[in-house]
Amino acid sequence: MSFIQNNGSLSPKQFRMPSDVLQPHGRILRITFCKDEQARMLRIVFRSRAERTYRYPRLKCVRRPEGQSPHEVNAFRLADCDPAVEWYVEQNCEIIYRNDAGEESFHYPDLLLFRNKRYVFWEEKPKKFALQRVVQSRTELLQRELRAFDFEYEMKYAEDLGLEPRLTNAGHLLRFGRRPLALIDRWQLQQEINRDSKLTWGRACTGSLGPFGREVLCRAVLEGILSIDLSVPITRETRFIPGSLEVWK
Repeated sequence: MSFIQNNGSLSPKQFRMPSDVLQPHGRILRITFCKDEQARMLRIVFRSRAERTYRYPRLKCVRRPEGQSPHEVNAFRLADCDPAVEWYVEQNCEIIYRNDAGEESFHYPDLLLFRNKRYVFWEEKPKKFALQRVVQSRTELLQRELRAFDFEYEMKYAEDLGLEPRLTNAGHLLRFGRRPLALIDRWQLQQEINRDSKLTWGRACTGSLGPFGREVLCRAVLEGILSIDLSVPITRETRFIPGSLEVWK
């Protein structure tokens, strides 16, 4: 995975969308993607003036993402913190399918991610809505039918997206991790890993890892160089261990 570092963002060097239009297969009648990476199928901020909408500072998103609810913003944060996600884009696809009643229906997934070299759709809803019969039926249909196009489809419960302390930890990583790693940062980090040093949050906070220790550790997690357990709160004893990617990539 390779990135251009621009003002702290992690943007893919080669952003490649699927074909503009995918033809019928099974109960999928058509899948259409925005030709312009800056366009949306639905204009969120201007479409919902009566309700609060959200703009989010991008890290891996192809453009500055917009959300209709806090749980959509939580999804942006978690996608940004997942090293397996190379990029994501919101509201850029229209799926036309035939529902259980045989009628033509339209669906606009919340996110399209490129994760582990595969395209994945995310739809985010509170659990009580996601488990409604019509929504659950659509989810099962799309999970089954989209395999023919080599897509995955996942329903994300709003309650799971907001789980703590994972969400707060993600916020810490994004807060400190926007500073790109300089060559000297990577060299020093490689030395620490080679010595099997204990890379802890406490060391970063006291300056023993340099003046930008916190930024280096958090950025390294976002890039997959280091890893931490997001299910427990970050404390001074939190240890950062080698991740799935090399320091030099």
